[in-house]
Amino acid sequence: MELNNLFRVSAVAATVALTACGGGDINLEVSNVNTGVVADSGDSDSNVDDNPCASYVDEAGATQQGAVEGNNCRYTALFVSSSNEILTDVTFNVLENDGAHLFNESLYVGENYVSLSEAADAGITEGGDGPTLFIEAGATLGFQANRALVVNRGAQISAQGAANAPITITSETDVNDLVTPEQTEEWGGIVINGFGFTNACQYNSGWNFQPNTGNATPLTLADNTECSIAVEGLVGNDQSNFGGALPEDSSGILNYVVVKHAGSALSPGNELNGITFGAVGSGTSLSNIEIYANIDDGIEFFGGGADLTNYVAVYIQDDSIDIDDGYYGTINNALVVQGGGTDVSVGTRTGAHCVESDGASARNENDVFAEDYLSRGTINNLTCISSAKNRSTAGNGDGGAGVNFEEGHLISVNNSIITTAYAGDDSVENDNYCFQAEDDIDATQLAAGLLTFEGNIFACPDLTANSAREELNFDTVDTSSEQYATALSRRADDAAGPFSGPAVNFLTDTGNVLSNATVRADEGVTTNILNGFLAVPVADILVEGTSLPDGFAQPGATFTNDDLVWTFGLLEGARSQALWFEDGQVAGER
Repeated sequence: MELNNLFRVSAVAATVALTACGGGDINLEVSNVNTGVVADSGDSDSNVDDNPCASYVDEAGATQQGAVEGNNCRYTALFVSSSNEILTDVTFNVLENDGAHLFNESLYVGENYVSLSEAADAGITEGGDGPTLFIEAGATLGFQANRALVVNRGAQISAQGAANAPITITSETDVNDLVTPEQTEEWGGIVINGFGFTNACQYNSGWNFQPNTGNATPLTLADNTECSIAVEGLVGNDQSNFGGALPEDSSGILNYVVVKHAGSALSPGNELNGITFGAVGSGTSLSNIEIYANIDDGIEFFGGGADLTNYVAVYIQDDSIDIDDGYYGTINNALVVQGGGTDVSVGTRTGAHCVESDGASARNENDVFAEDYLSRGTINNLTCISSAKNRSTAGNGDGGAGVNFEEGHLISVNNSIITTAYAGDDSVENDNYCFQAEDDIDATQLAAGLLTFEGNIFACPDLTANSAREELNFDTVDTSSEQYATALSRRADDAAGPFSGPAVNFLTDTGNVLSNATVRADEGVTTNILNGFLAVPVADILVEGTSLPDGFAQPGATFTNDDLVWTFGLLEGARSQALWFEDGQVAGER
């Protein structure tokens, strides 16, 4: 099948789960801040009753507590740092008068163990054995540059916000209104590590990636092997390890959480993601999460099987969704608005891919292929709005990019809209594509029908990447090879192949499909798939003047404006500026 001539269309609507996780009512009431008394952070003599700042009793029996600082609470290294982890449960309540919890150092919860045996000797073998970080609905946490929030293996986080009271985790400069709208690297980011699966480790064969089903063959590490991988971006005293053989591990709950202005490096040249998930197991609950203005990836999964429902990424300067090292979960309902930058014409970094998916980045992909433990993430109902830009803009050799997969990832993308949206190629240097498979093992997997793309609208000037990246011909795969035979044997008997569903050949052979087309629904143009950042109802969709065939459900993210009231950067009253494609701010018109 020639992908360069392929233009697929269809969809299935996804259920939008906007109910806060967990049981019971959330109490937003706190004691009044006593602005007349300022306690020293970490002072065991503080008056806990008059001080609304978080407190805990350390291993020496002393009460450590934050200090009142105006409407805020301040926490120094005496309270917490990467070498002074909190080893007991701790709660950060919502503060009155828009107060925030401000940290001089990183917030580390639970102790890091560099081996599974060391953790087991300390009684830490699964999530919940260690302490829990509780963050109340409506609370704000603010960090300084080169500082992070880290939840180590065995510890858990319970950050249960609400649609009308999201939790905000951001920089202290943002709390003090000292950031520009798209500013990044103001603080590090969040790292959550678990004891789940990652193909960075070596396991015995036979485990089938099906969580909560009582696998006939349990996940077990290969003999005489260890599984404690140092997470990227954290070294020295900041180091944190992930991995194990507990696929259903739980690292806690994130619901209605907004992460802003992150990505600074804790180690030179190694920026953090908005949220990094290291081998986070399927028992973890993730929903209603936004990453806004991050220098590195929005979210990155290093293995694990935690599902994510309702994800928003705005102005990410690397990949908005990054999948690595054996992630096998499902991302349902995601809206990505890649960055417009301050000035596209001069090559400002404006984002890499909406989705970067790697089958095996830590070990040889062919070895992991032989073990049948490559990544196999699923993405349903994604709206990916990428900005047109030159290939040098994002520093990765790509222009505006949709989905890039490599190293044999068995990815499944369904019922999605992937488009450069409001601008197309405006120079020969641009390469703004919807889809790319990057190496030979991907071609083999695709030819065997193991990658599935069903019900999508691909609307980009270049449907696939050009010669700026490795160009593959999926029709020339060596079907007599042992690798192809192995891939083919793994396909389910009823597999429909990679591009399936109604109207497989809809609008094929049209050359540069939708080149320089706009998709503004409010202009009444013939191409009508988006209204701002929301998908147009399926009955109103037109592509090159043609309605979708019967049987198509809603493609793209199924959010409405009401569903997004908890987010930042999208809706009037909850953003710093108009989006780059609004008010005439289309690339090429600046």
